[in-house]
Amino acid sequence: MQARGMRTHLIQSRELFGPPDRQAEILECQKRNEGLFDEYTHPEGRPTFTELFALCKPDHLNILANSDLYFKLDGAQWLTYVFGRYTDAARAQRVFALSRWDVDSEGVEMLWNNGDSQDVWVIYGGPHEIDAPYPMGVPGCDNALIHALRQAGFEVSNPSKTIRSYHLHLSNYRSYLDGGTGQGRGGVKIERVPPPYGFCPPSEL
Repeated sequence: MQARGMRTHLIQSRELFGPPDRQAEILECQKRNEGLFDEYTHPEGRPTFTELFALCKPDHLNILANSDLYFKLDGAQWLTYVFGRYTDAARAQRVFALSRWDVDSEGVEMLWNNGDSQDVWVIYGGPHEIDAPYPMGVPGCDNALIHALRQAGFEVSNPSKTIRSYHLHLSNYRSYLDGGTGQGRGGVKIERVPPPYGFCPPSEL
């Protein structure tokens, strides 16, 4: 289903801190994503969205994913198939903000069916004009980013009922609950990204 000539670029931070079982989950996600995309960038630490957007490549379908997310082949193929069907103008203004599918210890998959949480951002080219000085995973970051994207004229949707990304987080460790609370590379602690907010509930294609 991959569109001819469209290259994919996964941007996924290598956020290795916390207990060993948490670090193992992050490395496992990166391993499972190998071979599904054309190019990979793994910035160290916890970059802000502004820093992640700067890594987006022109003429590529850029997929920005939380460090504990992985895809399967059908999900990666859906992305290129759908974006490949848009006109050039429509593709440049389209953003997918995908909610995750949680996977429990028994392998049961369940959609996080809520409009205020997204774990994957899919953008052709890149919204380099967006200033989003907060990292992924901080409370309120998804809502603030959706609002900023829409204000800039992007059409944001969440077809996560069709395009699945999987969340590996059995360790239950969360960095924003300890001394690493919401820190970007600058070491500035962010409790919650403030409003204004936008929301984007899961839907089907």
